[in-house]
Formats: sequence, C-alpha cells, structure tokens
Amino acid sequence: MKKIMYILLNIILSIAVDSGYAQNLVPNPSFEQYVTCPTLYEQVYLASPWFQPNTVSYIGTMYYNQCTSNTNISVPNNINGYQNAKTGNAYAGIGWLYFYGSANGGRQYLEIRLDSILTPGKKYLVSFYASLTDDSKYATDAVGVYFSQDSVLYHDSLTRFLPLIPQVKNNSNNIISDTSNWVLISGEYIAQGGEQFITIGNFYPDSVSSIDTVNSEGTEWAAYYIDDVSVMADTATGMEELQKGNMKFKVYPNPTENEITIEYIPNKEQATLELYNLIGEQVGSYKLDKENNRKKISLLNYEAGIYFYQIILEGKIISEEKLIIIKR
Repeated sequence: MKKIMYILLNIILSIAVDSGYAQNLVPNPSFEQYVTCPTLYEQVYLASPWFQPNTVSYIGTMYYNQCTSNTNISVPNNINGYQNAKTGNAYAGIGWLYFYGSANGGRQYLEIRLDSILTPGKKYLVSFYASLTDDSKYATDAVGVYFSQDSVLYHDSLTRFLPLIPQVKNNSNNIISDTSNWVLISGEYIAQGGEQFITIGNFYPDSVSSIDTVNSEGTEWAAYYIDDVSVMADTATGMEELQKGNMKFKVYPNPTENEITIEYIPNKEQATLELYNLIGEQVGSYKLDKENNRKKISLLNYEAGIYFYQIILEGKIISEEKLIIIKR
C-alpha cells in the first residue's frame, strides 16, 4: 500500500515539476505522442514536434513505436536490436546512417523547438538517455546537445557532421557501449539568451571521435536509441536553501555524482532524509543527527537517474524535491 501511495506521490510530484519547480522545456520528451503511428523508416517527424534537421527528405532519423505493425521499427524488437523504452512505448534513433562510420562520416540528428526561450545567464539542467543498438559494430563517446536561437536546418545528401560545438556533451573517452541498459548523459548549460532549439547528435568528425569496436560482425556504424530528453531551469542555482518551521537546511550539489551534503540547523526532533526511485520504491533512509549540523550521504551505490527525496520531521514531510544522479 505504501508503495502505491508513493507511486501516486511521484505522479503528483511530476505534475508539480511541470507546473513550477523544474518544468521540462522539451515537448514530447519521450516520443510518446505522435501524429500517426509510424509505418516506415525515418519518420521521427511523426513524433511531433521532433524533426531531423537535414532537409533531404529521404534521409531521416528513426522513430520506433510499439503501436506500429512494421516489426522493423517496433518496440522492443526492431531491425536494429532489442530495447524496451526508457519511458512509455516509444523512442527515437540517431546514427542509423553512420553516426560513426568509415564510409563518409555521416550523421543523423534529432532537433526540437523548446517550449520557451532560454533566459540569459540562467543555468539549465540538460539530460537524455542513450542505448547502443545491438547491430552496431562501433561504440563512441561523441554525442552531445547543441543549443541555438534558430534551427540548424541543412541540406546534404551525404549527411556529413554538422561543424558545431555542443554546449553539453558526453565526457571524452566515456564510450557508450551498453546495449542492454539506458545510459544517462547530462550536464549544465548557462544560457546566452534567446536559445529556443536543441539538436542531439555527434558534431565531430570521425578523426576526433573516440571509438571502440564492440561487435566485429556488426554493421559499420554506431547507432543509438534516444529517450527521455530534458531541459530544466535550475531554480536553485545548484543549491537549495529550504526553511521549514524551525529547521533550515541546504542539500547540494544537485545534480550530483558521488555524494550529497546536507547542512542544517538542528531541531529538537530528529529529521530523516528518505530517497525514492521513479517508481516509488524507497531506496535509502538517512537520519540527520540532532547534535550535528552537516551530514554527507554517499551515492556511489546508486545508478545514474532521477530520484526524489523527502525530508521528514516530527512525522511530517517538510520537503519533497527531485535529485539527479550522474555517473561520469
């Protein structure tokens, strides 16, 4: 019963996030909404408002959805392998035509217009999930997100890489080779002002893209499924200062990699931080000592992803916030 209650809580929190705390500016972030169910390859534009910025009509980014009767683009089984959606029943695919490849260094990209224009000087938290397709011969580290004021529309029948510098990118030499799990890629971006589009892909030539050969019998590319894309304003600018009754505390950093620190003015009652995953399962509980004013919590044993924490004082929930864990 408690698990069900926290699942409902997470749904409520998600609604709350959308309405204020950290609104995701990416419409249709997990590709669930579609104009019509895809029937052919390269129809990502059906997951509106996503599109492939290459204006050559026959070169398009892949769209996979469980709704289709075409088994080549279905979920979880499709022509490129097997992968369940990170969220829902759909995802996109980039690199079907040489995301990394020796033929011409070609690329495919995903682009979308954000729900609002970015504010100059404001920090935004950026993330998406990627999984290497089973049929890929190679795996690479060269994937990132490019912010722009206008679309990066281009016309190139060879789908060469776009000579742009992504402001958020995967760490160098962090080869994304996992075909079973979804790998979180995340970072921070300080807006220049006026940005309204993001483009996801490999913006580097083959000569500077780190690669591993992971499947000697695979196809000459490194193709990736993409799901759960997010751009959220960091309303706390990296540190939350929370005042609840007689207790004031800070939780930082967020996003974080290895640990969080909680600084607080002790209360006569002992407070507890409880950590939950996205399906409402409690994955950790930590007491905040009444005699101290700081506690560090190790997160090394947690997988990368989005969590929620609650701070409980005198039997009441005094704060419910999102926590993003990244792994480099």
